[in-house]
Order: sequence, then structure tokens, then C-alpha cells
Amino acid sequence: DGPGELVEEVFAEHGIPVAIDNRPRMARAPMARALAAWFELDADDWPQARLLAVLTHNFFRPTWPEWRDGRAAVAAEYVVRRLQIPAGRDALLGELERLALRGHAAEEHGNRPPSKLVQQAQLAWPLVGRIAAVLDALPRRASLSEWSAAAAALAHDTGMLDARGDVAAAGEVIEEDRRAWDQMVAALDDMRQLGEWLGRADRELSRRQFVDWLKDALRTVPLAAAYDDAGRVRVLAAESARHITAPYVFVAGLSERAFPPAIREDCLFGESDTRNLVDAGLPLVSKTDRREHEMLLFYQVVTRATRRLVLSYPALDETAQPLSPSPYLSEIERVFRPGEVRRAARPSLSPVPPSDEVYSQRDLRVRAVARALEGEGRLLAKLFDYPAMAQSARNVLAGLQVARERSRRESFGPFEGMIPSEAARAVLAETFGPQRCWSPSQLEQYALCPYRFFAERVLGLVPIDEPTLAVNFADRGRMLHWLLAQLHRRLNEQAGDFVALTALKASRLAEQMQTLTEELLGRAKGEPSLADGLLEIDVRRTAAVLVDYHRQHVRYESHSAKWDQPLRPAHFEVSFGPRGGEDPDEARGPAETDDPLSTSEPFELQYGESTIRFAGRIDRIDLGRLAGQMVFAIVDYKSGRSDGARAKAIIEGTALQLPLYALAAEKLLAGHDAVAARIAYWHVAQGGCKEALTLHEPAEGKLRRSDHWQSLTNDLPAQVASLVRGVRQGQFPVASADPHCTSRCPLNTVCRINHVRALDKQWQPPGEEPTR
Repeated sequence: DGPGELVEEVFAEHGIPVAIDNRPRMARAPMARALAAWFELDADDWPQARLLAVLTHNFFRPTWPEWRDGRAAVAAEYVVRRLQIPAGRDALLGELERLALRGHAAEEHGNRPPSKLVQQAQLAWPLVGRIAAVLDALPRRASLSEWSAAAAALAHDTGMLDARGDVAAAGEVIEEDRRAWDQMVAALDDMRQLGEWLGRADRELSRRQFVDWLKDALRTVPLAAAYDDAGRVRVLAAESARHITAPYVFVAGLSERAFPPAIREDCLFGESDTRNLVDAGLPLVSKTDRREHEMLLFYQVVTRATRRLVLSYPALDETAQPLSPSPYLSEIERVFRPGEVRRAARPSLSPVPPSDEVYSQRDLRVRAVARALEGEGRLLAKLFDYPAMAQSARNVLAGLQVARERSRRESFGPFEGMIPSEAARAVLAETFGPQRCWSPSQLEQYALCPYRFFAERVLGLVPIDEPTLAVNFADRGRMLHWLLAQLHRRLNEQAGDFVALTALKASRLAEQMQTLTEELLGRAKGEPSLADGLLEIDVRRTAAVLVDYHRQHVRYESHSAKWDQPLRPAHFEVSFGPRGGEDPDEARGPAETDDPLSTSEPFELQYGESTIRFAGRIDRIDLGRLAGQMVFAIVDYKSGRSDGARAKAIIEGTALQLPLYALAAEKLLAGHDAVAARIAYWHVAQGGCKEALTLHEPAEGKLRRSDHWQSLTNDLPAQVASLVRGVRQGQFPVASADPHCTSRCPLNTVCRINHVRALDKQWQPPGEEPTR
């Protein structure tokens, strides 16, 4: 807010009526800005930021059937942000139509449920189309009187005027909106009337010309005053105050270099240069003339008081450094005898006012809380005796209780993610009950940060990024998975067996990769041209990452070269459990091909009498033979850099995905009598395959479980059950195992993890066995 708004707020806080000689412009009124946003949206060809502003504005409340009680606007915001189309009405409508028709086709043919993006597009398409039709109905060129009628029709059609009435019925202040609307209509009529007086016809304006006029009017025309100045403290600029007389005059801001203000032209030329330029006819003011003007202005202002004059200046600047007074104050003190001018200096930075300077409800509340924190609560208790302060007192007590609960070091409380409500726990127990099909990554997320799990998995919060040309690493990862899966599938199909890349030349691998890259690009075409260009760049960058893949694979295969049968890539993108959670529209590539091992049956983990069900997708399963036994390896692709922490987390039992995948793969390969030999991460962009854990190793001509794998499989069921029980019991404390989580978490603006860490609280999921 500007100085005028701040002054008005302070006076209102102390119950003093004020009239400020700095009326806000029409752009201050929300409804005026909302109307201008509609016209700018059309004139600028639907830039994304402006479209989102229109969709989310409180004054957008049409009665259209496409509105769907506001659900369509929420869906449109989601889709617009996800599509990331910077601008272009036709491009946006075309993409919405494509997604919506895809969803209708899937429903008609009984295919699996469409993704969230498609569902939201089906809801948003009719609304966005209606918005386009409303804007198309505006005239291309029109006179001012016709534009006035068009603006009124647009405001009624989009619900702005009706929404304003709803707000008024709710008792909220909309006086500025009413005045702004009336003034906009009056301004249009005044311009038309002026044209008639000047003997000119009501001239026509194009849409762009009308938008420019409207923006200029909102920026320059002040709102009409809502009150008379009589009976109010008048706040005036010095130039206005010198012409009136008042019993009491307060002159504020008399710090050095503020009154008189610094001379800005000194950086270009000195006093003698200024005199020469003035003599040459340039409209400049010399330093001497300006100083004389400032002194005269100061004299005129300080002589306006008939009873009392108060001169003030800030003792400290915004960095808490001392400020010096204006030299004019020293000159005034020299006029009077010592002691006749009373001084009062209070350079205090404390927000707590002294007991003899409590002039408002806010001062009283702050003073009462400060006394309560010192152990004296009687003043705070007295606030309940004043009806106007009772609710504030209750809010203060609630805030103190929150602070007290959060400061307990021994445990997490209800203000830190622990849900005490039995009704809420019942909902969680049902939502995440025995029939819930978990993904290993969900439990990993809960183990790493329960609060983030609560925000994203329970509340469904989705941080929405602003449009940017940055790399979409999720899309890049999906493309990478598809390219590698298709590469190995086709090599195996061509050879009729599981193929080792050591048997291939790097040039042949490069040819295969080029073919797949062109296929991926061809199948993803059809989006707006800008998106197509960015997509091609992203696809080719992803393919470029695989240049070193042949060498990585040669080194990987060398580790099992002495086995009875070395490991060979055999199965790719192997899914198990229900697939309703997949979102094919998020993948910029062709649909995945099911691997023969894939099944819709979930993997079930037993713990006592409880059964915990899992669904997932294994990137790659390699088969080989060791010590006369069929073995397999689980490979998980990573497009980012290796940090060395994942393997350690598996051993410590906090990374659950690969161990659970290994157990699920044993079940999927039960017909082959295969056992898990190793689990590994493959960092395609750096380093290649890095083994995370050896599961079975040869010993005396046979295979035996490694000590780490034996310990892990013994503890895994209890650990998984403990995490599931924590979710069902509503334990979502603000406690992250990642000490650097705030630097990359999308929820870092709403999380209080740093406050909690300062208390050194520790959390462990409940250890009791979950009920059936």
C-alpha cells in the first residue's frame, strides 16, 4: 500500500475520522480491474496469466450452464496451467477440444477411465468456449456510447454486477466498486458529450483503442470521495496546506534531505551551469531559487496553526539507523528562548506501547499479550469484559495455545500434523484400509516426510507452476523409460532371444535409437507449434543422454560375465496390480506395451493377520543363471545424477521401492523358479548402473541370501505395516528425514519444518501391528 493507505489504516485503527487529499484511482476498485481484464484478455489474444486472472476472479460468477457451480472454472485453471500454452485463443481451444473428445471417445468405447487431465478438460472445454463466444460478441469497432453498452452487457453476462450484489448482501464493503462503475459509465458519457460540444460526431474506437482508453482512465481518474471533509482530520500535502488555517497543525516527515528534498539535477551540472542554462531560456530552477521556495513553503505551513503546532520527523530509518532532523527545525529553535520549544524523542523499536500510550484496541491487545508473556495475565483477562475486544481475546488465547503446543519438545501435537479427531481417523482408516492398493513410492514418501504425504495424497494439493521454458524432468523421465524399453524389446524380438548389448556394435545401437526417437516425435505431434518445438528439443536431449548407454551396458554385463549365464535384459515396464492410477496423457510418447509378466493382480505382503496390497511398475528385469539357479536383477532407471544416498537408504530400510519390487518379481517369476540376485539403480546421465544391494550370492556351489537381504526381508513386513498404521491413525507430523528438503520441496511455502527442527523433535511411525 502507498502512504495514503497506511495513514488511513492508522487513523481508522484509533477511531479517528480522516480525509486524505490523495484519492485513489479507479484502478483501486476490484470490479473495475476485473472488467478491464476481460477486455485486455481479448485484445492480447489470451495470454495465460490474464486468462488465469479472469478464471479465478471472485467477480466471475455467471449463470451459464457451463459454469457448473464453479467447478468448470477450477477445472479450466488446472488444465490451462498444465498445458502451459503461453498465449493464443485458438491454440488453447484446439487443445481443450482434442483432450475432451479423447475423453468422450474413451467413455463411449468403455476403455479405462480417462486421466485427470482429460476429465478436467471435458469439464473446462464448454466453459472456455462460452468465454470465447462472449468476447466474440463484442463489437470490433464502436462509438463510446456503444462501448458503454457493450461493457455493461459484458459485466451482466459474466456475473460481475450480480456478484457485486451477492457481496453486498453478505455485508461486505463494495462502495468503491459502485463508485468506480458509475464513474466509468459517466466518463464514457462525458467523452461522448465533449465530442458533441466540439461539433464532432461520436467517434469510433477499435477494441485495442478502447482497451487503451479504459486502462488510461482507470490509472488517472480518481474515485469520487465517499464522504464530506467536515468533521475529519485533513491530511494534505504541504502545497495544499499552506492555503488554509487550522487550530492544530501537525507537520510530519521533517527529516534531513526530506524537507527540503534533495536536488536531483546536481549529478548533471552545478549551480553556475544551472544559472547559464536558465539564462539561455531552459525551464530549470537554480539551487538558490529552489531553497528559497522551500523555505517560504515551510514558513507558510508552520504559520497555519492558531492554537498548537507539532513538528515531527522519524528518529530511525528502515534499517534502524538514526536520522537527523531538517535544518529548518534547528532554525525554529534558534528563534525561541531555550526551553520554550518542547522536545519529545522516542526512538523505540519495541512494538509494545508504554502503558500511558495505549490509544487503540490494537495497542491494548499488544500490551495485554506482552504482559501475559511476562506472567501477568490480568490485563489480557480484562479484554473479555469489552464486547468489542472479546473475539480478539479469544483469538489471542488460541494463538498462545498453538504456540505452547508447538513448543513441546517431547512429542508432536495436533498443530504439527497429528490428527486427534476420531471422525477424521475413521475416514483415513476407510480410505487407506485393507483394500487399498499402495505403491511403494507412496510409502517411501510417507516415511521420508509424512506432512508432504498428507498434503499431496490426503488433501490432494497440487502445486501449480507458472508457465516457463524450463525442462520438465517428469516428461523427460517418461520418454527415457519408453526409449530404453522399446530398444531392448525390439532387439530381443529381432534376435529371438535375450540380447546382450556387447554383441552389438555401437553404431547399430545408435541407428536403433535414432529410429525410436523419430517414432516418438511422430506420435507426439499435433500440439501447438511452440509446444511441438519444445517437445522436439526435449526428445532430442533425452536421446542425447543415451549416447554413452552402450559403454555403460558393456561394463554392466562384465560383472556377470563369469556366471553360468550372464544377466540379459528380458522384461521391461512390468506392471502389477490395478492400473487405474496411470496417467497416459502425461507421457509425451506412444502408449506403453504390456510385458508378458504384467498382471492386474496386486502383490500382497503378509504381516501377522494383515495383508498389505501393492501395485507398481518395474522398469526392467534381467535374467541370468548363477550356481545352477535361475536368477534375476531389478534395474530402476534414473535420469538424474547419482547422489549415493539411495543404496544407503535401502540398507537402512528407509527406501522401500526396490526391495518390494524384488519380492513382487519373485512372485511374477515363480514359474521360472528364479531368485533375486541384485537390485540396482541405472543412472543413464552419469555413471550407468550402480548396484544398491546384493540379494543372493554363491556359497559352496549354492546360492545363499546375503546378510543384508536376510535382515531386510525379516524387518520389511513390520516396517511397512508400521507406516500403513501411521497413515490410518492420522499421524502426519512435520518431520522430514531430508535435512535439505526446503530447497526443493514444492510445499516449502506452507511447511513449518524449520520451526519444528529448532525443537529437535523426533518421530517414529507407530510400532503396533495394524488391524485387519
